[in-house]
Amino acid sequence: VSDNGITEHPVLHQTILSGTSATFTCQTNTDATFTWLLNDVTVTSNVVSDSRLSNLVTEPLNSRSTVQCIAESGSSVVYRSHRATVNVVGIVSGPSNVAVTPGSSADLWK
Repeated sequence: VSDNGITEHPVLHQTILSGTSATFTCQTNTDATFTWLLNDVTVTSNVVSDSRLSNLVTEPLNSRSTVQCIAESGSSVVYRSHRATVNVVGIVSGPSNVAVTPGSSADLWK
């Protein structure tokens, strides 16, 4: 939390499942217009902002990404948030038709 500029930064580290979205919030203590960057590219969809608060809901992600909020006040002062990282993990599952008896093993890749 700072006295000037951005008072709520996006959460620095999030881990989500592959194919899901992440939500970020950026808040200022002065009126501002907001820009969101996803992997250093400006995002315009799924952004909801008012004069002091902005939220971004990403499209479903499939790889590690970075997010940053930029707030520009009416006096052309620019505040940059911390750069947040979204780690994306996938779930690997084996075949459901392989039975294993206690004390034995099975080859799941047959």
